[in-house]
Order: sequence, then structure tokens, then C-alpha cells
Amino acid sequence: LFKESLEFEFSFTLKKECSVRLEYALYFLKKNGSHTRKVFKITEKEIKEGPYSSLKKHHFKEINTRTYHEGLHFVELLINGEAIAKWPFYLMMQTSSYVTYMFLTERGTIYTGVTTDLNRRYYEHVSGLKGAKYTRANKPKALIYVEAADNRSSAQKRESQIKSLRRAEKEHLSWIERL
Repeated sequence: LFKESLEFEFSFTLKKECSVRLEYALYFLKKNGSHTRKVFKITEKEIKEGPYSSLKKHHFKEINTRTYHEGLHFVELLINGEAIAKWPFYLMMQTSSYVTYMFLTERGTIYTGVTTDLNRRYYEHVSGLKGAKYTRANKPKALIYVEAADNRSSAQKRESQIKSLRRAEKEHLSWIERL
């Protein structure tokens, strides 16, 4: 992202008709590395029994009361004030067509890759429908590192360099201690 927008989709199933308040929270990265939470209302209405899904787009407009910082942010879905799920996304402050990234998998291994759209790639890996064969068997648990590159060639060279590092060196590169 480059101060544009974050698009995310969610779905759930209601067992009976009820009044539902849907919200999402953004955990904005602060300058000191901590996060601050801001909640945004989606809707509050009666929803019938059965499946419900929605696509939401949050625009990162420049405003006087908020400064955006490059790095790891989170979006969280809230139903009737209760947190249901939380997903990471990376906000880039400079335009770059390629990034090299590392994911920590559910099995504790580190996966390294290259993409032009980190948020899309993360969900491809998590869903198991697309993405590397390795991540179909070893689902990503957390994004632990991102580095912008000027072009595909330099991103792939950096990916190769990172893959050749020992685990301790990869952990030193990452923000793994902060998760």
C-alpha cells in the first residue's frame, strides 16, 4: 500500500436472525513501534439467518490528526463489539513494484518470497488455493519481514540472499521478537 486503500473481505454465518453491529479496527503503527487502535463502524442492522459476506475498503487519506508510518499494521473484524479475527498488512510509504518478504509458518519455519502485492500474496498463501507448494503444507502464521525493491531482478536477488542465511540471521532481520 502507498497511502491508498486497504481492501478486505469477510464472511460469517448466523444461526438465527438477530441485530448485528459490524465494525473493523485498524491497529496503526506508531513512530515508537507500538500500535494504536481505531474502530470504524460498518453497519448496525437486523441480519437474517444464514451466510453473510461483505467487502470493505479503507482509504488512507492524509488527515491532520494521523500520521501513517511504514510497517506492519493490523485489521480486526468486530461483531457486536467482540473481536472475531485479526489480519496483518504492510503499509508502504514509497512506491515500489516489488517486495521481498518472510513469513513465519504455523510449523515455525520461515518462508521467503517475492511479490508485487503483499496483501494479495499473503491471502493466497493462507487460503492454500494459490501460492507456493511449500505454503500449502506450511500455512503462514505471521508476516515477519518486508523489504522494497526497485525491480523484479533486485527483489529476486535479495530473496536468494535471504534464503542462504542461517535461521538466526533471518530472525535478526525480522521483527519476530515484536509479534
